Amino acid sequence: PQVKLLNDVRLQIVKLAPRLEITGAFLDKRKNQYIRYGGLEIGQFQNQIAFKNVCFTYPGGNVPAIIDLTFEVDKGQMVAVVGGSGAGKSTIVNLLLGLYSPTSGKIEIDNQNLEEIDLESWKTHIGVVDQDVVLLNASIAENIGFGRKIESRSQIEEAARIACADEFIVRLEHGYDTIVGD
Repeated sequence: PQVKLLNDVRLQIVKLAPRLEITGAFLDKRKNQYIRYGGLEIGQFQNQIAFKNVCFTYPGGNVPAIIDLTFEVDKGQMVAVVGGSGAGKSTIVNLLLGLYSPTSGKIEIDNQNLEEIDLESWKTHIGVVDQDVVLLNASIAENIGFGRKIESRSQIEEAARIACADEFIVRLEHGYDTIVGD
């Protein structure tokens, strides 16, 4: 049973490795090939995110993952993206994060083309909880602060309050210092 468990963990790591590599590159300013520096600074999100005739084919692929996708999401609107495996749900999120650029069409944030926005600026306005949640084997505070240079405890606690997580965190025996992970 222990060997099977180890093999299952190994398979999960192999499955997640490419996504973790892309995410790590996205967060690492020194090696980041995805970050567009010097673009437009995005201020407060005001109105709408729009995908306009977006098509996307993964690098080296022959089959488009997304074909002529058009939709708008207004500020405050809740949207669910639903579809079968391989329908393009994760691809839509990856495009919105700026991990990839559309093959054609454009993504607009408040009428500004995402291709022209400084992605460092954009990252401060967006958060993602992936379908495969991974926590660092560290404290809750360290997990909340990961990827952003949140250094003060008050900023971490404010982020938890905004995410409606503070209430259950403070009830834990060690609160924000509780170790989570595997």
